[in-house]
Amino acid sequence: MQKKFFALVLAGVMALSALTACGGDKDTADETTAPAGDAAANDDAADAATSDDGETFRLGGLAPLTGSVSVYGVSAMNGVEMAVEEVNAAGGINGQQIEFNVLDEKGDVTEAINAYGRLVADHDIDALIGDVTSKPSISVAQRANEDGLPMITPTGTADAITEQGETVFRTCFTDSYQGRAMASFIAGKGYSSAAVLYDNSDDYSVALYNAFTEEAKNQGVEITAEESFGATDSDFKAQLTKIVSTNPEVLYVPAYYETNALILRQAQETGFKGLITGGDGWDGILTQFKDDPSGADGVIFSNHYSLYDEDEKVQNFVSKYKETYGEDPTAFAALGYDSVYLLKQAVEEAGTKDKAAVVEALKNIEFAGVTGSFKFDEKRNPIKTVSYVVVQGGKYELDSKEGVTE
Repeated sequence: MQKKFFALVLAGVMALSALTACGGDKDTADETTAPAGDAAANDDAADAATSDDGETFRLGGLAPLTGSVSVYGVSAMNGVEMAVEEVNAAGGINGQQIEFNVLDEKGDVTEAINAYGRLVADHDIDALIGDVTSKPSISVAQRANEDGLPMITPTGTADAITEQGETVFRTCFTDSYQGRAMASFIAGKGYSSAAVLYDNSDDYSVALYNAFTEEAKNQGVEITAEESFGATDSDFKAQLTKIVSTNPEVLYVPAYYETNALILRQAQETGFKGLITGGDGWDGILTQFKDDPSGADGVIFSNHYSLYDEDEKVQNFVSKYKETYGEDPTAFAALGYDSVYLLKQAVEEAGTKDKAAVVEALKNIEFAGVTGSFKFDEKRNPIKTVSYVVVQGGKYELDSKEGVTE
């Protein structure tokens, strides 16, 4: 039976949002509690949700479940929720069931800070998984570190997130990490020239652009053009015409998939014939080509995992996720899922949910998950492999997996 947990939550949240908008209380974040089991079994689950000592492990979640970036938040929290159910069914963490409370911050920094405050004040959380996107994650990380709270962002890639303090970790690789990785990848494939088209208003895009161009030059790849655009732009033909005139073999576009789809179509119209590449923001590009699935064929992007990785752990996750939610899991879902098991391992190795002890356990952990095996560097960023995903025949295929030296 397909659960579609956060699809249901989304409908309820949207109704709440409409009421809230009428009341003018924009700073109120929406909330749901997700213990193990289907909604119909919640009464029975409530009795089982406490360990012998009457305590639960109180896990907080922050994500955009509504708004323009909700696709990322819903996917990540689906992965978290599935893992929470599995852990609870297997006995919990150190015998304690996980009580999971997630708040919708709508992709807004102020909403995220307010929601974090509610999780701490109303639920006295033992740890936080979130936020999902980078700007809210940076702001929340400042607060979490001040509170001494273990925080794991599953998907926030901005380098600055973990720079906020010792209690802040991430499951994904960083912007600079994947920017360098793609430069190394194209150099290894024998390409000798590349151009870049990036969003100069977006921290994510700028960070990937900077890392890619620096490493490309180090690898002997000539950067023939560096063009940019703004957040509201939708016509990129002027920039693409300049790029095509420099005859690069590769075009690197570090943006998000909705914008990427526009750029891809216009690049084809402008006459670009080379390889188009990008970062994990391309994950989901096929949703923009439903009428022409082959329209994105040939694109290669760096990602945190691939559906088509033959690793048994990956395929078991993909199968369970599809059974539960009725769709393929994105990298955001896989990272959310891994974050729960990462936290579980740390708490069990610490032997307690004491926050300081869990932080120390995380610093020294060696973890093997769906998105790869890793340990943390001194900045609490994972040292892990990058999956290079190629779009072929209207599907995502795994080209290769490689590591990068920090």
